[in-house]
Amino acid sequence: MIKSICMNTEGFSILSAPHITVLVIIAIASIVAALIYRKLSVAMQDAVGLCLGIIIAVTDISHYIIYYFLGELSVFAIPLHLCAMAVYVCLLHSIIRADWMGQVLYALCLPGVWCALIFPDWTRFPFFSYQSLDSFIIHGLISAYITAQLISGRITPRLKAIWKPVVFLGITAPIAAIANRFLGTNFMFISRASQGSPLEWLASLTGESHALYLILYGLLVLIVMTLLYLPFEIRRFKD
Repeated sequence: MIKSICMNTEGFSILSAPHITVLVIIAIASIVAALIYRKLSVAMQDAVGLCLGIIIAVTDISHYIIYYFLGELSVFAIPLHLCAMAVYVCLLHSIIRADWMGQVLYALCLPGVWCALIFPDWTRFPFFSYQSLDSFIIHGLISAYITAQLISGRITPRLKAIWKPVVFLGITAPIAAIANRFLGTNFMFISRASQGSPLEWLASLTGESHALYLILYGLLVLIVMTLLYLPFEIRRFKD
């Protein structure tokens, strides 16, 4: 049954009608869930946040198990993509709620998740295949968790804390780069741009220079993080 669902036949197009529909559903569901979450008591927020963190982790682990029994589990499944790491940052945050985790989730993981949703790298699979639906679901759950923590005030974005996600990248990106070098993978899209994403345009500007690609990639990430923090800084300034 699962084998037939996971068969790779015909993929889907980015921003096709089904794709856009799913994006709208995930966006609305994330916001509605966050608004409901904000109205809960502190104790209930703790419980619901922990349950969601566990659900996200279990969902992620389940797909490794399914891939294993399908004989499709490989080094490409190592959780070194930003969204894969977000799974476990969400889980840890639901337990510990350390500030650095909140900053990483907001400034890195949330934009990363939505970039993955808008420019998915699983388009080679049929839209209703296990691989495709599982990817949409796990990214949607991460989006819902971060949005809920943000709207409820449990994640407090601060520009002066931007160094925390920068340090996180400074630790994880080299590890991903080393894995890419020896395993032939493309974790965090460090080796090459993700097909169909804005990173392809970025790569086109750099020609054959991989070093320049990495520099521009890093600058882009820093600019995006800064822009995400600015609305909160402006609000603090006005208050």
